Amino acid sequence: MFLGDLTIELNDLHTNGYNHNGEIYPFEVENFILDAPARSLVKCCVSHGGYGACEKCTVRGVYAEDRMNYALVGPEVQPRTDQSFANQEDRVHHCGHSPLQMVNGIGLVSSFRLDTMHLLYKGAFSRLLDVLFTWEGPWNFTAENILAVTEKLLGFVVSCPGDFNRKPRKIEEYYKYKATELRRFLLYDGVVAFKNQMQDNIYNLFCLLHCAIYILASQHLLPNFIDQAELFLKHFVQYSAQVFGNHFVVYNVHSLTHLVDECRMHGVVENFSAFCYENHLKTIKETLRSGYLPLEQIVKRDSERGNNRQVKLKSNDNSVQLFKQHIDPLEQENGHQYQKILVNSVVFKLGEKNGCFITTDRRVAILKNIICRNENSVLFIGNCFANTEDLYNYPLNSSQLGIFKVGGLSLVREAFPLENILGKCWLLKDGDSLVSIPLVHSTPLLH
Repeated sequence: MFLGDLTIELNDLHTNGYNHNGEIYPFEVENFILDAPARSLVKCCVSHGGYGACEKCTVRGVYAEDRMNYALVGPEVQPRTDQSFANQEDRVHHCGHSPLQMVNGIGLVSSFRLDTMHLLYKGAFSRLLDVLFTWEGPWNFTAENILAVTEKLLGFVVSCPGDFNRKPRKIEEYYKYKATELRRFLLYDGVVAFKNQMQDNIYNLFCLLHCAIYILASQHLLPNFIDQAELFLKHFVQYSAQVFGNHFVVYNVHSLTHLVDECRMHGVVENFSAFCYENHLKTIKETLRSGYLPLEQIVKRDSERGNNRQVKLKSNDNSVQLFKQHIDPLEQENGHQYQKILVNSVVFKLGEKNGCFITTDRRVAILKNIICRNENSVLFIGNCFANTEDLYNYPLNSSQLGIFKVGGLSLVREAFPLENILGKCWLLKDGDSLVSIPLVHSTPLLH
């Protein structure tokens, strides 16, 4: 019923546009962002355990070890298109006709994204951790390795920036990790915590996935490294099948090979992730008074808000806000001094925890002061690390991604114009070393 009403409303908006305060805005559906079971229901195609389940290509599954796997991809496999889906050319893939086919401007292949929250973090990466900790094989961790990884993770808590709501915790509790924790672990602290604690070939396999997703999550790296990311993901799927067996390559793992095509059309993975919608579920649940007819309740509560509903339109304006003015007697630069700055959605504070940053010329520094000369001139005052080296060298040198082992913090303060700041970093302590990893999932390019 609701999907039928949706098709009517979408066609009306597509034809007549959206009227807001008397002004007509053109309307189009950019993406449908759903998890795999919901996509199969909405599109009326087989679920993620079916023989023809892949939504982007015609690969056939093989049932083995109580799992449907898609490790065997032959030359006969073809990409799915909106036209082939509408014609239902692959009968194994379809189980009905979706009402959305009646909506103008919607393609049942091109308009549906592979949501990385469920497919990648809660799907493929969670499965990799399950294999490493529960499947029997030469890759199993020893008790000493597990203890060492946990000690590293708990040691990272004190330096964890405010960008992460959930701080690192014991690796033994990986099965309890939320999607945000899995994302943090894959992109950042996992590559440090696992180093020297597992077999080299398994660590390299982990690095393949880490590097690929780190590239796909970065606005800065994506244009130059997207082809490498595609190669890394294909190698990850192929090598994981060789190491763990073909039954490792279930729907979520196979779908990683299509993730780069999604990014080519829609940018970084956070552009089509379900994180922001899942975060809003708490607000939606608070509007429910009982478990009876929840959808109807949500619609009624929404209609009751009426004109109080806020409409947000896209804006490319950058914003800078300064907080906590202070006086540093050592400062030689002229201007008002501040302890905290908000650049777009990125918060920098003095000190190592929220004040490590990387410049456009790949220098890593610790923020010591913020100077505002006028509304168009802001300086970061910081001490730079003199020594940088790679954290890992496979599948590429980590320095190519801006990830460094750093040392030798200079005592000399330097001034960096805000336009020369590339982004914020997490400074992790690894034994006697420090590792700087730029935050890419939540901190857009500042300039």
